[in-house]
Amino acid sequence: MPAQVTTFGAMIPKGAKNIAVAKEFIKYATQPKVLNEYLKAGLGRWMLLVPEIVKSDPFWLEEDPHRAAYAKETLLGPTMPFYEVYNPAMAQVNAEHVLMVAEFDVMNGGMTPEAAIDKAFKRVEEIFAKYPITQA
Repeated sequence: MPAQVTTFGAMIPKGAKNIAVAKEFIKYATQPKVLNEYLKAGLGRWMLLVPEIVKSDPFWLEEDPHRAAYAKETLLGPTMPFYEVYNPAMAQVNAEHVLMVAEFDVMNGGMTPEAAIDKAFKRVEEIFAKYPITQA
């Protein structure tokens, strides 16, 4: 069964004062060996996207059976992208954090859970209405 895999990337905020330095840092930090050491320091919470290094560094496949399973599933096995890739409505729902907003409406806004979820579903329906799904 394919694993759903996403990637993240570095970004330089709009209006940053030291863009040249930021670009140099990103070039440094994304070198495979540097990135490998950084991700290892995070105890393997994120996967390195360089199969050759994962296969040659015992940290990823030999030292911990849980990490080895993670590496095999997300890097060495079949993968597929998250649903957002196929559906712009779902991407917008996630970008707006609709369900998290509902949780905060309850925790901080004093809204009832029922009202918060109704509000969230209404927003989701509005978003999905902008992107109708047609059958082939």
